[in-house]
Amino acid sequence: MRSTILSRTFLGKKRFLASFDAFFEQGLLVVAEDGSKAVHETFEPTAGPVHHDGDSLYVVVQSAVDGPVTVVVFDAKAPRSLVDDLSLVFDGRFEGGIGRIVLEATDDSLRVVVAAEEDDSPRVRVYLDDLLWATVVVVVLS
Repeated sequence: MRSTILSRTFLGKKRFLASFDAFFEQGLLVVAEDGSKAVHETFEPTAGPVHHDGDSLYVVVQSAVDGPVTVVVFDAKAPRSLVDDLSLVFDGRFEGGIGRIVLEATDDSLRVVVAAEEDDSPRVRVYLDDLLWATVVVVVLS
């Protein structure tokens, strides 16, 4: 597995951190504080599109056999035109943390680390295009 740490770049006044297309073998994107020890023992994929466990989220996305998922990460604010047609499925903070957020696949095939503006627990908002088979995920850190 390759691990990539992405630095901040800027698109106008919106802070763009990362964008990638990936195939998620098990249909789960993990958004977590770097070093999270969350185990998601009570996770039930049919209960909803996200499962929060302290400093980690499981986000249900379409599985690899159905195609790639586009993930975009912004610091502070995403362009309104990007999130207007998406559903906000999580808005909260992780417990503790160092302000480095990891986006990864549960099968260890993908790991992207981004630095949030806040040095500790940033506010995390997750938007999806579909509550059952998401193909677009927008994560906003502020």
